[in-house]
Amino acid sequence: MIVDENLELCDAQTMVAGETAIDSEDVLDLQIADPQYGAGTPLWLIVQTHTAFSATAGTSFVVDFKHSDTGSGSWVDLTVKTYSIAEAPLDEGGYLLVQPLPAAIRRYLKLEFTPGDTLTAGAVSAYISNCAPNTLLHGTKSI
Repeated sequence: MIVDENLELCDAQTMVAGETAIDSEDVLDLQIADPQYGAGTPLWLIVQTHTAFSATAGTSFVVDFKHSDTGSGSWVDLTVKTYSIAEAPLDEGGYLLVQPLPAAIRRYLKLEFTPGDTLTAGAVSAYISNCAPNTLLHGTKSI
């Protein structure tokens, strides 16, 4: 899959255990209010484990996809996905979130991550794509 650098929310962004509300490296500006990008042929948000994580049982990992009318304004949740370590695809290449963009989306997009206290040594990449990965062909755990 070819990834457009302008559609990346983060590229191998390292997660720090125990921190709350780690923003993605980039905020995407779709250039117009109410762009309707999710209508018709969908665009996909893909959040993938770039470097494998290690953790002890009982910890969690939260991925929160947000949008806003202004780049520095208040952010509204689009999708919140919480994992316990037992179910999270934290091996390298695992898909943490694969979803089409909704038709009703605001101008600015970002991700917010909350790694658990014992989560270590991992990194995440996230981007918008015009096709969803076929997770069955890749052989990776996906949600």
